[in-house]
Amino acid sequence: MEKFNWRITFRINIFLLRILGLWPRGSETYGRNLYTLYATFAATFLMNCPVFLQIVNVFIVFPNLEKLSAAIFITIIEFLSIIKVFYFVRNMRMFKKFLIILNNDRFQPKTLKQKNFLQSNLNYFWKITYCGLWISSNIVLFLWSIIPILNNSEERRLPVSVWYPFDPIIDPFYQITYLYQILSIYFVALVTLNIDALITALMMCIGVQCDILCDDLRNLNSTDFNKKLVDCIKHHKEILNFADHCNRFCNIIVMGQFFANGGSIAITLFRLILVEPFNSEFYSLLFYVGAASFELFLYCWFGNEVEVKSSKILYAAFESNWTEAPLATKKNMIILTMKSRKPIKMSSFNVFYLSLDTYVQVLRASWSYFALLNKINVPK
Repeated sequence: MEKFNWRITFRINIFLLRILGLWPRGSETYGRNLYTLYATFAATFLMNCPVFLQIVNVFIVFPNLEKLSAAIFITIIEFLSIIKVFYFVRNMRMFKKFLIILNNDRFQPKTLKQKNFLQSNLNYFWKITYCGLWISSNIVLFLWSIIPILNNSEERRLPVSVWYPFDPIIDPFYQITYLYQILSIYFVALVTLNIDALITALMMCIGVQCDILCDDLRNLNSTDFNKKLVDCIKHHKEILNFADHCNRFCNIIVMGQFFANGGSIAITLFRLILVEPFNSEFYSLLFYVGAASFELFLYCWFGNEVEVKSSKILYAAFESNWTEAPLATKKNMIILTMKSRKPIKMSSFNVFYLSLDTYVQVLRASWSYFALLNKINVPK
């Protein structure tokens, strides 16, 4: 059977990250070349500078809770994007190593059946990721881009509340600043979405490996039973190692995602009760809550899938024809069952576990923060 190329799982993300300056060619990281210069310029001009100016604006409007909420919910997410880029670039060599590990013989589908459910998992992943996250995010970005134009007031507005060392309202600074902000928010959004898609794709790959292992175990037969069982034990060990490396790669990013999304959802809900209902800004905030919630849901859903699928390994082992195996083989079976008793859990520093329960807890915490902000804002 033709060897499956796991790299195709990430090809769209790799292509877009290459354009954004976050994927140097080859197996190495950045070197002394034009691509590094381009990446540095893009990150500084379109990400770091806007976030710095937004942070300055946050301190300026700090005494005013309404203006602070308008400024800070975007600042939180864009600051998280800088953290994501920093840790992604820092661990890029590790991620490229993941792609090499996935293409080794141990992780390959062995039958046409395994290849078919692998392909169905990939199709499911791209549907839920791109049809959900990308569409909702693009709606938010589009609304942010046109809201100042749709604003009926005579006062000029920009898509994002930012401090500048010049007056951005007068011509031609207004048009230039407006275009610059749109380029910046689209750049940050593309970076964030592609890094999110890469991380969730890694978790999807771990889940698929658990499916392949379960299928191998169920189809163990008397012919070379012990040899195939030993191969399954080695496969399980490599899955555990791969998941452990993925957890280390995602630790900071996942923790930041929980805090940033939880906080931004709470602040955005607070903004919803301050703006005029059912105008363009109201709908943009509403879609933003949906996009931020769905982004967090993707992490928790695919993390939960890893836990569910890895928990089936123990049961799959006992679905094989192990009763007729010799004593030495049964001892190997005990080794596998002992190692597979605990399911694989994707987490951040073993504190925040990626599961649907955690997702519900974050949403509850966001609602609590929103209620607190609303209570503080009530005039005495």
